[in-house]
Amino acid sequence: MGSIQVVRYDIRDPGEEEQVTVFDVPPQLAETDIPYAAFGVRPTFFDAPAIGAKDATWDADTFLVYTPDAVLSRVIRPICGFSWGFQVQDGVVDLNPLSVAVASDWKRTCLTYESGSLPGPSRTSSLNSG
Repeated sequence: MGSIQVVRYDIRDPGEEEQVTVFDVPPQLAETDIPYAAFGVRPTFFDAPAIGAKDATWDADTFLVYTPDAVLSRVIRPICGFSWGFQVQDGVVDLNPLSVAVASDWKRTCLTYESGSLPGPSRTSSLNSG
């Protein structure tokens, strides 16, 4: 099993504007083709995002996933997931409510991978399918 997370952030500070979408992986795995933030028998996920911007949006979709054929292929399927994040406006942080991930969140994660610019499995399945 493993945890994957796709992060999207939008910095709106004048002169610093930036929109980014990334698979959030540890620095040690950044140059690999591995999408996992954590993996193993008991994958544990932790994140403590920080943005120095005064006007920004940060959100993420995080999933516990498994490989249905015992890691013989690059197929992953979600077990469960959640969406979370925060907004910064005039330097004040406001947390978004934590929500249980639904099929459209998993699909958005898959489409992020399929754009070809991010590491990840070669194919994926829909949330709550087989």
